[in-house]
Amino acid sequence: MRTANFFFIWLLGLFSTGCTRTNQQVSVRWDAPLVLPTADGTGANMGLAGAYSGLIDNKLFILGGSNFPELPPWEGGKKCWWTDLYGYDIIQKQWKIKKNFLETGRAYGLSVQLDEGFLCIGGCDEKQCFNTVFLVKSKRDSIICDTTAYPPLPITLANMSGTLLNNKIYVAGGQETVINGKSSKHFLMLNLSAPKKEWIELPCWQGPPLAYSVFVAQSGKLFLFGGRSFGPDEETVMHKEGYCFDPETNEWKTLSGQFPAMAGTAMPFGENKILLFGGVPEILPTTLSHPGFSSDVLLFDTQKETLEKISTSDISIPVTTHLIYKDNYFFITSGEIKPGIRTPYILHGLVK
Repeated sequence: MRTANFFFIWLLGLFSTGCTRTNQQVSVRWDAPLVLPTADGTGANMGLAGAYSGLIDNKLFILGGSNFPELPPWEGGKKCWWTDLYGYDIIQKQWKIKKNFLETGRAYGLSVQLDEGFLCIGGCDEKQCFNTVFLVKSKRDSIICDTTAYPPLPITLANMSGTLLNNKIYVAGGQETVINGKSSKHFLMLNLSAPKKEWIELPCWQGPPLAYSVFVAQSGKLFLFGGRSFGPDEETVMHKEGYCFDPETNEWKTLSGQFPAMAGTAMPFGENKILLFGGVPEILPTTLSHPGFSSDVLLFDTQKETLEKISTSDISIPVTTHLIYKDNYFFITSGEIKPGIRTPYILHGLVK
C-alpha cells in the first residue's frame, strides 16, 4: 500500500498545470513527456515502434521495438529490431537499461498488464511472426522473463489488438506471417482463472479481416475499432467500422458511426466512456512530406454510441505503440509519428 501511495502522489504532482478542458464531462491533462535514453549512453534515442510495455513495482518498462537507425525507409533504410529493456523508476525518476534482455529482437506484439507484471504476446521480426507468450516480472529485485507460466498462441501472430476483461485475455485480428502477410479474423481468449490455461477460438466479428485495430474493454463488453485489411494479392484497405462483443452471449454487433482509430491507442473511462488517442486517419505514401498521424482525442459513449472529438494534443500522439493506464492516469510509450519516423517521447496524462 505504501508504494501505491507513492505512485499516486507522484502522478498527482505531475498535473498541477496544463489542463486541457475538453467538454463538460471529460478533460485531458498532459504533462511534459519522458524521453527514452539511448541504450549505449551516447547520442539521442530516435524512439521505438511496436515495443512491449508495462508497469512493475512503480517502474515503467519498455521492451524491444523497431526503428530505422541509419536512413528513413523512403531512402532505402533498413529496419532494425531491438532486444533491450528500458526501465524508468517513477519514484526515483531514473532510467536503467538491460541490454539484450530478449534473445532476439522483436516488435508489434501485444502487451497486457497483469498484477504480477506484463504479458508479452506474439510479435514479429523481419522474417517471421511468433506465437510465444512470456511474462516480464520482478523476482528477488531483478526483472526476469518467464516463458513457462502461460501457453503460447495456437498460431503465430503480430499486429493484432487485445485487452483484458474479467481475468480473461482477448486477442483480435493480426497477421500470421511477415512474408506475404495477410490480415486475419482470429478471435482468441485465454481464461487466466481456468485450472488449465489454454487459448480458445471464439466467433469473430461480421466484417473484414483486420490488423492494426484498437481493442478496449468497457462496461463488461469488448469494443473493436478500425484497422486495415491486406494480403499479398490484395489492395490495402483502411477500415473505420466499430464492433462490440458481448462475452455473456458470445455475439458481436456492428456499432453506428466511423472510427478513424487505426493503429492508435485507447482506454476506458468512467462507467460508459472510451477515449481514443490518435490513429491513422488516412493511408498516404511513405515520404518525407507525409503530414503525420492524428493527434486528436476522441470520446466514445458506449451507451449512446456517439463519438466526438474533444481535443487535439499539442504533442504528436504516436501509433503502433501501447497505452498503459492505472486508474485515470496513462502512458503512451514511444511509437511512430510518421511512417518510418519514431518518437523518443513517452506521453503521460490524466483524464478527469
